[in-house]
Amino acid sequence: MFEIFYNYGVEIMKYFQRIYKKYFIKKINSERCAWLTLICTDDYLYGVLALIRLLKRSKTIYPLIVLIVEDNVLNETKQQING
Repeated sequence: MFEIFYNYGVEIMKYFQRIYKKYFIKKINSERCAWLTLICTDDYLYGVLALIRLLKRSKTIYPLIVLIVEDNVLNETKQQING
């Protein structure tokens, strides 16, 4: 799972490992799951907003994690995702 993101550097690999441990490793008799998406450029904004709306409508019990490549995404886009 983590080899795909190796080109992004060691820090992002550590971040993925922390997310994996936090949300995807099964604890004693309880599953930990989450929805995970990646936004690389501002062009992905509408897809992420649609996903957020869809998950809210479906009343999912799992959290949504949006990974943002900060170098390529404007602050306005980040604010729209958070808002």
